[in-house]
Amino acid sequence: MKKFFYYFLCCLFLFSLVACSDNGDSDIEPAPSQPDVPSISDFKGMYQITFFGSQSTNPQGGTFITPTAPSLYITNDCDEAKKLFPDIIGVGDKNQCSKENNAQLLDDTLAINVVNGEIYITSRIQMKGGFVEMSSADKYQYTDYNKTNTTSGEGVTAWNYDTKTKAPSAEPINFPTSPFEIINNNDGTVRINMTLIGKQLADKGTIDAKVTVIAKKISNDYTKPENKIVKPFN
Repeated sequence: MKKFFYYFLCCLFLFSLVACSDNGDSDIEPAPSQPDVPSISDFKGMYQITFFGSQSTNPQGGTFITPTAPSLYITNDCDEAKKLFPDIIGVGDKNQCSKENNAQLLDDTLAINVVNGEIYITSRIQMKGGFVEMSSADKYQYTDYNKTNTTSGEGVTAWNYDTKTKAPSAEPINFPTSPFEIINNNDGTVRINMTLIGKQLADKGTIDAKVTVIAKKISNDYTKPENKIVKPFN
């Protein structure tokens, strides 16, 4: 009889442990789900550039254009530039811009391809009006970025506007040490920050041009844009 009683108590004790364990598990809240992290493949597609901005820094040499270049901020949207860079736009005598001096984007193409985990970026920008008229070569900018397997890289190849032939420059200009980064804004847009190091101006001086491009995705397809002027300037 005693053995049966002890056996009953043991079973009751074990049942209590199991019940407590079950109740404890029910009080544990599931871990919150983590937001999806954009992958490199998400960059692939065709984009329409909505913002272009260029800040001139580190002027070297030249006679007039180069020393005065930092006083102007070339953009198609000065109001947006002020939101993006409130600490530099219109501060002192540097980076001046206004709505009246906005450039007009005639061509606003950005194409990004992703192949085997490597990113290929090409942009084609054509502008007229505003401060860009002070640097005619910059009215057309075709830029090939060196491939990268991360969201940052180094080196671009660029073609500009040849005022004599009224066509893209016959020879490209290489900027092998120019850094760039691409950012997924997670709202259907991307941002590219790039610095052209040692860009030569018309008076033979040089600057470092800090370029910002924001573009919205319009297609998941990819077609590399041709290096050609697609719209007349007048």
